[in-house]
Amino acid sequence: MCKGEGCEDEEDIRKWLAGKFIILLTNEIKFNPNGFHEESKIMESNIRYIPVSSQVRQIIPYKLLQTHLVLQDYDVIELDSLTAATE
Repeated sequence: MCKGEGCEDEEDIRKWLAGKFIILLTNEIKFNPNGFHEESKIMESNIRYIPVSSQVRQIIPYKLLQTHLVLQDYDVIELDSLTAATE
């Protein structure tokens, strides 16, 4: 806690923390196997409200990742050697 001039006492800080939340906004892109090109991306935003406890120290782990999605819809795939009929 804060000590010295300009600091609030612990009781005032606990009263102020009561009813407070941390807001976590995450963006996700999911894959739709029934679509092509841009239609195969499902873009979503999620908001999570995490309550701040003024009574007990809490650890709420969240694993945050940044990934990159590469679609192969535009890639040319040569299948002649695999589908050619040989006699």
